[in-house]
Amino acid sequence: MLGIFKRRKAAPEAVEALPLSVESALCGLSVISRPDSEGSPRTLLQWVTDGGVASWYHNTDTTRARMAEAFPALTSIQLDQACLAVAGLVRAAQSEGPAPSRRRSEWASWKPIRSIEELH
Repeated sequence: MLGIFKRRKAAPEAVEALPLSVESALCGLSVISRPDSEGSPRTLLQWVTDGGVASWYHNTDTTRARMAEAFPALTSIQLDQACLAVAGLVRAAQSEGPAPSRRRSEWASWKPIRSIEELH
């Protein structure tokens, strides 16, 4: 037959969408790669909140705690979605690579000779 009498599949479970305030905070999130004192890469996350600028070094637990603190009304599913979105932004920033270093001309960074000892 034409499929008229087939059972319809159950509707998929509703996905809990992120609130607009969370989406706008994620759009304004800055992802900055900075090496630590030993040269190991670290990722600094920064966003503007009502109380000023919040920044922290990214790892799964810290980011989840910061998201839960900033948006206490989020359900656990929404919190998971927000953390996945942050992880995606971090991955995208890391795939771009570090910013190219600025090359300076030797002529632009000259220093005057202060003593004769510097000539030898």
